[in-house]
Amino acid sequence: MKELFFEGYEDPLLTTANYLPFLDNIPKMDKFAWFYKRNGSADYEGSFTMGTGLGNTTLGTIYKWNYKDRGSYPGHCGAITAPMDMFPQPKTDKLEAFNSDFCRKGILEFNETLTYDGLEAYKYIAGDSFLDSGTINPENNCLCSKKCQKFGVVDYSYCKFGIPIFLSYPHFLKADPTFRKHLEGLKSDHEKYESYVILNSRTGVILDMKLSIQLNLFLEPNPLIRKYSDVPEIMFPVLWLSVILKVSDPILSKLKLLNLIPVVLKTVSAILIFLGITILTMSFHQKLTENKRRTYNKYQKEILEELKPLGAKVNSERNC
Repeated sequence: MKELFFEGYEDPLLTTANYLPFLDNIPKMDKFAWFYKRNGSADYEGSFTMGTGLGNTTLGTIYKWNYKDRGSYPGHCGAITAPMDMFPQPKTDKLEAFNSDFCRKGILEFNETLTYDGLEAYKYIAGDSFLDSGTINPENNCLCSKKCQKFGVVDYSYCKFGIPIFLSYPHFLKADPTFRKHLEGLKSDHEKYESYVILNSRTGVILDMKLSIQLNLFLEPNPLIRKYSDVPEIMFPVLWLSVILKVSDPILSKLKLLNLIPVVLKTVSAILIFLGITILTMSFHQKLTENKRRTYNKYQKEILEELKPLGAKVNSERNC
């Protein structure tokens, strides 16, 4: 499996192709593997020009890929202006993200609000438009290099140097039933093969993500090749894979702490407000008591001043 997926194996046809001038649009490879030179590569996905939030740019949005403002597909299918696929985003009905593996934007649709390990989160699922070649939205026919396929399978050749590769969900999940007509053993398990992303509602950080995809080769009769002269026209599954990402426990703990900050701030604010009101009340009461005491002392002094002449008169009468 390592050889087939990552390490690669030598092939005489591949070696010969490296010397053919009319195949100069295909990168030179000394070995073949589905993800050859992908592991540990710092430049496999290419160069990205992203917005920093300064000027007319939006933070996290991709404006150029490999120094071009368009992807490999023609028309609106080649538009790349969208947030990076792992960049935190706020809640919306539809989530757009550019992924270099697909050479185009993908759209995720809002599914539900849920609780993920104690954190409020939003779940988005892969929308039907991602694998639609014009059945639902006629404008998506720009994904087709030749003949548009029925719903559930899209042409991938624009992204892979014209090689006739097609994408679908594993076991042709959600795809037109005709793709399973000549195949046996396929099971459309939605829970197992669904693609989704779960975002923390407060920060937009990805908590859980799963992308399931299947690579297919289009097989059709060819009268020039005896072995392929009578083969049925079929979309042949080569492999399917799932990319799974879950937030680590240390980061999850920090997110929980971060989510507690507003609660702590509200509690501290309430306590400070209560203390402020208490201090103001006590100050007002103290001031009022002090004013009463001053008024009382003032009146007492005035009364005593008025009573002094009367006291002197009484004493003089007694002396007489």
